[in-house]
Amino acid sequence: MARWPIWGERQREFVREILIIILGVLIALAINELADWVRWKNRVAETKARIATQMNSDQAKFRDMIDWAECAGSSLTDLDAVLAEAQANGRLPDIGVLSPPKFGALTDAIWQTTIGNDVAAHMDDASAEAYARYFSAINKLTDEEWRLAQQWARLNPVIHAPGPMTAERIDAVRSAVSELQLLLQARSFSMHQALTEIRSDKTLSVAGARSCRPLMVDLKPYVRKTSGNSSWTELKVPNQ
Repeated sequence: MARWPIWGERQREFVREILIIILGVLIALAINELADWVRWKNRVAETKARIATQMNSDQAKFRDMIDWAECAGSSLTDLDAVLAEAQANGRLPDIGVLSPPKFGALTDAIWQTTIGNDVAAHMDDASAEAYARYFSAINKLTDEEWRLAQQWARLNPVIHAPGPMTAERIDAVRSAVSELQLLLQARSFSMHQALTEIRSDKTLSVAGARSCRPLMVDLKPYVRKTSGNSSWTELKVPNQ
C-alpha cells in the first residue's frame, strides 16, 4: 500500500511560503480589479451626468425647433396657395419675409468621446443602446438642418418681389415648398425619435397654444377660407 511521504519542517515551511505568495497575488489582483471597477463606475456616472445635462439643454432646443416647424408648416401651406393663385393670374403679390429656420446647434461630441475613451463599453447595454439611438437621431437632425437651410434659400426670389412671374418660375418655387414640407416631416420624425430616448423626468412638457405669425401678403395677413378660396385681409385689432 502506497504511503504519502512524510514532509519535514523545511518542506512545510516552503509550502506555506508558496501559499502566502499565491494568496498575496490573488488579493492584489482582486484589489486592482475592484479599483478598476470603481474607476470605470465613476467615469460612467460622470459621463451619464454630462449626457443628461446635454439632453436637458437639447430639450429646450427641441421646443423652439418644434414650435418653429409647426408655424413654418402652416406658412408653407399658405404660401403654396398664394403661388397657385399667382400661377392662375400671372402676378406674384408682395409676400412678406418668412420666419427663418430655428436651428438647435446639436452635437454628438460627448458620445463620440464616450466611444473613443471606452466608457461606452463599460455602460450597461440598455443605457448604451439608448444613447446610441439618441445621438444617431442627433446626427440625422444635423444633416437635415443643412438641407433645410439650402432648401429655405430657394424661397428668397419670391420674398418682397411683387410683379409678373412666369408659370415656370412659380412651378420651381412650389416644388421647393413641397420639398420643404417633406423635409419638415422627416425632421419632426428625427426630433421625436430623439425625445423618446430622454427619460420620463426630462420629457418635453406640452406647451400651450402656439401663436404663429400669419403669412403677410400685400402687407396683410393671409387667410385661407374653409371653402377652399383664400384671401388676404386687413388685420383686425380687438377693442381694448
